[in-house]
Amino acid sequence: MRVSSDRGAGDRSQVDDDLFLGSSRGRIVVVCLGNPYMRDDGVGISVAGELKKGGLDESVVVYESRSLDASLLWQFRDAVALVIVDAVKSGAPSGSVSRFSLASRKTPLSGIPSLHEMQLHDLVDLAGLDILSCPVIIVAIEPKDCGLGEGLTEDLRAAVPRAVEEVMEVLSELSSKSGPRDGQAKGSHSAH
Repeated sequence: MRVSSDRGAGDRSQVDDDLFLGSSRGRIVVVCLGNPYMRDDGVGISVAGELKKGGLDESVVVYESRSLDASLLWQFRDAVALVIVDAVKSGAPSGSVSRFSLASRKTPLSGIPSLHEMQLHDLVDLAGLDILSCPVIIVAIEPKDCGLGEGLTEDLRAAVPRAVEEVMEVLSELSSKSGPRDGQAKGSHSAH
C-alpha cells in the first residue's frame, strides 16, 4: 500500500511532492480537510489518519489539507475520482455522516454550506468547466463544536469510524465502476 499525504500547501514533504508532480493521474484522490486546532473542524484529518493505517491500495492517494481552493483542485484534474472528507454544518445531528455527489446547481446540493474558503457551488462550477471532469463525492460529518481548541468532541470521535466506513464504501463503488448516482445525494445519516 502506498499512501501519499500533504498537511497543507506550506508543509510538503518529499513523499508528498509526488502528488504535486502528477501522481494523482489515474488514481482516486481522497482529500481530507480540517483544522485540528478548531475542535471538530479537524475531523477530516482524523479520518485521513485512520485511512492511512491500512486497507488502501496504490490506486488511492490520501491528501490532508486545511482548506480547499482552485489551486489544490488543479492538482487533481487527472484523477479518476475525487472524494472530499470534511466537517459540514447542515443542521443534522452532530456526528451524522452523509454522502453527496456533486452535480449542477439545480440539485438540492446547492444548499449545502461551504467547504472552507471555497463555496461548494464554486466547486461544481469548476467541475462543469472540465477542470474537474471526474466524479466528485463529498463525505460530510456534522460538527458539534468548531471553536478554538484541540481534539474532537465525543460525538465526532464516535463518527470517525463511520466516516472511514463511508469512504471505504465510496472507494469500493468507484473501483467497481458502479459509483454513486450523479446528481443525487445519498444520505447515510448516522446520528450518534
